[in-house]
Amino acid sequence: MKIINLIFGVSLLIVFLITGWYMKEVLKSEHLLDSTVRMELRANHIYILFISLLNMLSFKVNLSESTISKYCNLIFRFLLVFAGLLAIAAFIYDHSGILEERINTFYQILFSLVAIGAVAVNELSLLIKEK
Repeated sequence: MKIINLIFGVSLLIVFLITGWYMKEVLKSEHLLDSTVRMELRANHIYILFISLLNMLSFKVNLSESTISKYCNLIFRFLLVFAGLLAIAAFIYDHSGILEERINTFYQILFSLVAIGAVAVNELSLLIKEK
């Protein structure tokens, strides 16, 4: 699963570059008069980069072989990939100008945080076992 995170992270980085080009060349400022929609698109563009970097960095994360570590590792890696997929969906769909309707954006950030939380739980459990 580690290699999947690395490949997916690099792929998301490419998607980040494509979405940047798309915003610059296709969605020019004069086409988006609503500043809220422009902000939503830019935020989702940056979230793609954020989750891309998390996926690439996760390649270097090594959790121990304990039972809780195996579950934390699976949750961590799966949620980062799923968050990346939601980041792409959010860029495509979550820019209506109504901030409360950004469901994909909300869940991508939530899943990213839970993934990092899984690593934190693992580290805490290792500290408790050492003492």
